[in-house]
Amino acid sequence: MNRLGRMLALLLGLLAGLGAQAAGLQALLEQGEGRPAEALRALRALPEPQGEAEQARRRHVEASLQLFTGNSEAALAVYPGSAAGSAGGLYVRARVARLSGRLDEAAALLERSLGLQRPFCEPNAQPGCDPRLYAESLLQRARVHDAQDEQQLAEQLLLRALAVLRAAGLPGPTAPVLGDLAQLAQAQERPERARELLAEAAQQASGLPLRQAQVKLAEASVARRDGRTEDRRQALLAVLELAVDAPRLAAVARNNLSDLHLAAGEPAAARRYAEQALAGGDLDTVLEQTLRHNLAVSLIRLREYEAARAQIALAERLRPPQTLTDRERAEELRDLGSAWAANGQWREALKAYHEERRLTEQADARERDNALAALRQDLAQRTQAAEMQLRRERDAVLERTLANQRKLQWLGWGAAVLIGLCLLIGGLLWLGSRAANQRLQRSREQLQTLSERDPLTQLGNRRAFQQAMTARGEQPFEGGLLLIDLDHFKRINDQLGHGVGDQVLQAVAQRLAAQVRKEDLLVRWGGEEFLLYAPGLNAVGLRHLAQRLLRAVEMEPLALDGGRSLAVSASLGFGLFPLPPDRPAFDWERAVNWVDLALYAAKNAGRARGVGILSARLPDERSLAQVEADFEGAALADRVELAQVVAR
Repeated sequence: MNRLGRMLALLLGLLAGLGAQAAGLQALLEQGEGRPAEALRALRALPEPQGEAEQARRRHVEASLQLFTGNSEAALAVYPGSAAGSAGGLYVRARVARLSGRLDEAAALLERSLGLQRPFCEPNAQPGCDPRLYAESLLQRARVHDAQDEQQLAEQLLLRALAVLRAAGLPGPTAPVLGDLAQLAQAQERPERARELLAEAAQQASGLPLRQAQVKLAEASVARRDGRTEDRRQALLAVLELAVDAPRLAAVARNNLSDLHLAAGEPAAARRYAEQALAGGDLDTVLEQTLRHNLAVSLIRLREYEAARAQIALAERLRPPQTLTDRERAEELRDLGSAWAANGQWREALKAYHEERRLTEQADARERDNALAALRQDLAQRTQAAEMQLRRERDAVLERTLANQRKLQWLGWGAAVLIGLCLLIGGLLWLGSRAANQRLQRSREQLQTLSERDPLTQLGNRRAFQQAMTARGEQPFEGGLLLIDLDHFKRINDQLGHGVGDQVLQAVAQRLAAQVRKEDLLVRWGGEEFLLYAPGLNAVGLRHLAQRLLRAVEMEPLALDGGRSLAVSASLGFGLFPLPPDRPAFDWERAVNWVDLALYAAKNAGRARGVGILSARLPDERSLAQVEADFEGAALADRVELAQVVAR
């Protein structure tokens, strides 16, 4: 072989080696989606790559595998120092931020990563572009958009990620992207489009068990949003059959099956799936924490309280800081509180309930502050625009006045006309200024109204109630107070979707509002709870009102979109303050806490009823604290007199 031929053979061998290494890294990355620890060991056994592009690719694969195992610190350590500012480093930092619930930070990091990659990857891939990293960055950015309720932007980026993967000849990773698009279409109430995308995803995944399992997970998610519980269950069972060699995916499916059985009131099955997933290994921290939470709820339902407390403690130790948003953590606490209350474990139920309330209020305040900040910014912009317009009008008047004054030097006879014109323009300017000020005042009033209005139900919100109570001054709370909670609302959200849950809240709010007087104050207290302040009623009138409210909720099934209907019920706690016979002075927050205790008693008595506090023997603060610590025991000892009401 001549020298040129040997050089050509060497070059071809080198290219083949690089191609084989790239293919090997791609295979390890796909293997890591099911068995990340195993894939990491295989990656470390590979020889160190020589080229800069190959080293960058290996770093990305290693960091992704560390993220699959839930080891965020190890993933970040793959990009030390200045490497943290590379496209791959920014991508990994964004993934960690997103997993920790820091969506704004994740969005900013992903935008920086995409900004570094776009010159090499758009409009078509050029040397220096890693199509897989670019597509994954687009996918993660789309998921952040979706989490921030920006579905249109999410869809655009998912479609672009799909095009990048197809252009690079990477058909395997397209299946999860199509699955995300299907879930997005279902969330946008486009079920036909969701089915088309799932069919295309299944076609792309044909012959690839791991990808088929991912598509089935997407099918289960779509079925969950659509309220098709049996279809969801079948899809998750199919994942278990396909993910024999992918314990991580199987664990995700078992976690979903555990959720499904908890929602169906089948704690033994929920426990079985959670324990199987925990025994399977290859769990990241977040997934293990979620599984232990589900296992704890199942154990409480099965009255195995010590084992449940142990799982709760393990879940708490596993949870990294800021992994869950306040609302997600509040939902976990609501699950635990409901499970404790259903079995009469009031101390734990109240502890979970009050912490859930605190987090819900915190989340409401943050969302309200964000909305107010946006309104203030809009108001400031409109104020600035109005002021600029007034200045322009004033300058125009002055300019015209000066021009007219110059003309007066040789048109003395037009002075009267000019003065009249100035007066007219000045009057118009005054009217314009007055109209602008009126618009600004309306904007301020709108800002105040929106800050005290629940956007979903159009009732007052927690802030409106707090403002009304603050306006009463320091005087002790007096009047009727009723706390209404929809029964099994989480089950409605889980089985029928959050869209149906929103319709239920709106319809119930309308029914409750129809039962109150104009001097009453009805607010959405948080989640599926409503609080009603009814001044000027006696004990008999308050019981009749409680019964009317229960009847209004249950009187007939709620009409939903698409011709469907749904029967709902509510539980209710109520009391007339100050409580006889000792008539202790409560502030409004303590009064809410007492009707809260009565609400839990109604839940424990079987739901679909109200429990009212008729009287309480509370001669001193010590007695008061004892009753609050053990409300059920106080009722059994006749220190608190309760009465039940039902809708019929």
